[in-house]
Formats: sequence, C-alpha cells, structure tokens
Amino acid sequence: MCGVIDADEGQLEVDDQVVKKLDDVLVLGFMNQDQNVYNEIKIRDLTNFVKDVMKKKFDQEVYYYYFKDVFQLDDDYKMKELSTGMKVKYFLSLELAKNPDLLVLDEPTSGLDPIVRDEVLDILRCVAKEKNTSVLFSSHITEDIEKIADRVIFINNGRIVLQGDKKRNKRKKYVKLNQQQYVILVNAGMAKECVSIHDYYIVDRDLAMTCNVEVKEALLSDILSYMRKRSED
Repeated sequence: MCGVIDADEGQLEVDDQVVKKLDDVLVLGFMNQDQNVYNEIKIRDLTNFVKDVMKKKFDQEVYYYYFKDVFQLDDDYKMKELSTGMKVKYFLSLELAKNPDLLVLDEPTSGLDPIVRDEVLDILRCVAKEKNTSVLFSSHITEDIEKIADRVIFINNGRIVLQGDKKRNKRKKYVKLNQQQYVILVNAGMAKECVSIHDYYIVDRDLAMTCNVEVKEALLSDILSYMRKRSED
C-alpha cells in the first residue's frame, strides 16, 4: 500500500481511482514497526535530515508541538539512548509533521508499557477527530482495537475472515458453557439450530435466550478467536 515493496497481485483504489501508491494521491504518514536508524545519530540531526528531504511538506511547528509539548522529548538524545516508547513517540512526531491525510502504522503500540500505550492511543484518537486524519493500524493487541478503532478487519492466514463496524460486531454476545466452550450469539435468523464446530457453537439469539444460562457481552478477542477457528475449519 505504501510502496515499500511491490504487490504480487490485486490493485489499490482511492475514490474509485486505481493508483500505484497511496502517496500518489494522498499525503501519507507511514511508521514501520522496525525503525532501522544509525544508533549514534542524535535526534536533532536526524530531524534536520528529514526536514531537508521533506522541504515544505514538513511542518516544523506541528513537529515541535508533538515532540516537545505533548511527548516531552529532548532532541539532544542519540537514537541508542531512546527507549522503545520514546522511539515510537519520536517517529510519530515526524509523521504527524507531514499533516497526513492518512496515517498507516504497523504495530504502533507493540512492546510499550500500558501507560505509554494509552498515551499513544490518545494522540491517535485526537488526530483522527480533530484533524480528520484517517488512521489505519495493524495490531495483535485487541485491547487497543477496543479502545479506539471504528472499524475492524481481521485477517487470518492472508484471508479476511471478519470486517465491519466495531460497534455492530461488539453487539454480539456469548454464553459461557465451560472453560473451553462458549456460544457466539448471532442475529436472529442466521442460525436456526446449534452447529458444532469442535468446541465452538453458533446459536440463534432467540433460541439461546430460552436457555437458562447467563448471557454476557462478547469481548472482541472472543469474537476474533471464534472467527479464526471457524475460518480454519
């Protein structure tokens, strides 16, 4: 999508227009999970290099707002002196300085402690709301998806097995049967009887309500785990 590697198949469309790379038609911010940067370089020097490359596309005022005011970083540090959380904050500041239309992030909160994770997620939520920036991020941390995502696409072994509005998916409920089994309650009419899938079951909502069992809200992790098992079967 970002043009880092060539696609083997398929095509990329933006507003029904086929494009080769997203940044052909959008101001794109992209942050990879692995930032391979020379360890001895100071933040100040790397920032100046990026600024020279980006030229007018780099908004220095926006950069320093996030870098200093929000994340409270010091540009005198060398890259090797930064923690994982500090690196994420720094590179996120660089990408936000582009004032992107679309921000693409690869596992942005991986390896961060809970406090820094929440801090980063709060920034992404504010950027999406206040600047109308679309944020697309991959994550294995369902808790992060629960907190800020509007829409979820779940990919298993290269196949999309679930996609849609998070709130709609979250309205699904489950019935705990035992430690290994639970029931995903789907909309009425989608399944008229119980269907066994190893330790998983699909039941009709109305049918399940007639059972004398406790019904709980399904966690997103429950739904994704269920969908993964179903796709493998």
